[in-house]
Amino acid sequence: MATIPKLASTLQNLFTLDTERIAKKCKFIRRQRKLSSTEFVQTLVFGWINNPQATFDSFAPQLGITAEALRKRCTTAAHDLFKKLIAHALSQSVSDSSDRPRLMKRFTAVIVEDCTTIPLPPDAAKNFPASGGTKLDDNAAGMKLFLRWNILSGEATHISTHSATTSDVVTANEADAEQPLLAGSLHIVDLGFFDSVRRRKMSDSNVFWLTRVKAGVHVQTADGKWVVLADWLQTLPKSGYDGPCVLGKTNGVACRIVARRVPPEIAKKRRENLNKKSKKSGKPISDARWNQCDWQVLATNLSNEYSYADLYSLYRSRWQIELLFRRCKQRLGWSETHGRTEGRVVLEVLAKVLGAVVVLWGALLRGGPLGVIGHDRSYCVVIRCAEAIRVALRGCCALVQVLTDMATQLFQLRVPSRRKKKTTRQQLA
Repeated sequence: MATIPKLASTLQNLFTLDTERIAKKCKFIRRQRKLSSTEFVQTLVFGWINNPQATFDSFAPQLGITAEALRKRCTTAAHDLFKKLIAHALSQSVSDSSDRPRLMKRFTAVIVEDCTTIPLPPDAAKNFPASGGTKLDDNAAGMKLFLRWNILSGEATHISTHSATTSDVVTANEADAEQPLLAGSLHIVDLGFFDSVRRRKMSDSNVFWLTRVKAGVHVQTADGKWVVLADWLQTLPKSGYDGPCVLGKTNGVACRIVARRVPPEIAKKRRENLNKKSKKSGKPISDARWNQCDWQVLATNLSNEYSYADLYSLYRSRWQIELLFRRCKQRLGWSETHGRTEGRVVLEVLAKVLGAVVVLWGALLRGGPLGVIGHDRSYCVVIRCAEAIRVALRGCCALVQVLTDMATQLFQLRVPSRRKKKTTRQQLA
């Protein structure tokens, strides 16, 4: 949970002194003009938080310049300014992870990672190529955004941008090079991030990990033979498997693998989703992927102290990052823009990403993503207060008052009295 004094100090420094310092390094401001770097950043970030559908030109009167003059600011220097501001913001700590569910008490952090793709205009295809689409103007360009999130403290720790054709494994390895994972932390990812070399490095660094496994990965059996995972699953008894294993024929990693059959209705739904994706992409479905729909397969370096039910509950907490991406797209307009050029749209995306960090910080005043109140409702409160926060950035006392009023609204949110399903926190308790 974040504290008001720490959040007020962090926000004020980030959008005033830090912005001025970074703008000079990026050469965004070469000499003093009507438009200052702090006004530029504050107006775009909080303006799009308040109204994600706002046009870029609509901010010009607020900045006291013409729309044409504002458009000239869509430069690589402006992009660098926002990228460095995002990186600097993520280096700040505004929350702690003192309130931990039972299954997460032993870990220093619980890290989830994922990527989302944001469409860009066709003229961005050179710097941000995309693999989708059959026409030049149909998904010809896209930005893949990588996010690393500590769901214990609720703080995002790493965000980076890549072309849409960059694999998830490459984005994760680049993040590791810039920001190694902490020893004693738990790392949870989906099967798209499975890489046996990376898993082995984590185990050597005392980092715990939990992941799903791709159907085409090779498994070494008890007699030393290598078989495809999906084929090996067909030889297992109905009770499944829970024991040691080596995954990856080229760069194998010794781990524990847990495999359980899923109910027929879940397997049916998975196959329906595979058919939909196959029709959309035009790619055939392999036998391995089709057969693995009957199984839930988790690989980990956690001991038998954690049962299958415990591992599955831990893995399901990864869904929080999917919900975060959905909130960012629906509430903060990550995929909405009126721009038609690369420079203009990339600038808007970066400003909205920085805005998402600010909104996430505000929501942490009520608690992290595993708290009793869903972040979707907390986001709505913070978004309503965005303009008041921007105005209050001129004075620390005024900012503290605005954040206090916002925290009051957050704590007035009622806990749902009836739920058909257990919350993520209840499953981890």
